[in-house]
Amino acid sequence: MAPYLGNGFPRTPSEIQPYHAYTKGAFHDWWIEYHDSLLVSRTDLQVRMIPIGPIIGDIIETYLSSVPITELYEDDAPHGRALLYFLASIVTYNGSL
Repeated sequence: MAPYLGNGFPRTPSEIQPYHAYTKGAFHDWWIEYHDSLLVSRTDLQVRMIPIGPIIGDIIETYLSSVPITELYEDDAPHGRALLYFLASIVTYNGSL
């Protein structure tokens, strides 16, 4: 997240949007390529991807847009706070069903 925040942490929701765009774009694309290569090379395994980052990015930008960034992230590393990890657990649980 640090490269997207220029002036440090915390930032406004509009300033953190490029980080979420990266998470939902190029970074997610890398994971799709990695996932696809595992599917091809490890046909003996059942490999599934749960797109936690893009889903959480969408949730933060829509339903949680009024929640201060400091309630979600500890710093620009980005280390999450309890709320962020709770969201990740919900997405993971639903994706594993």
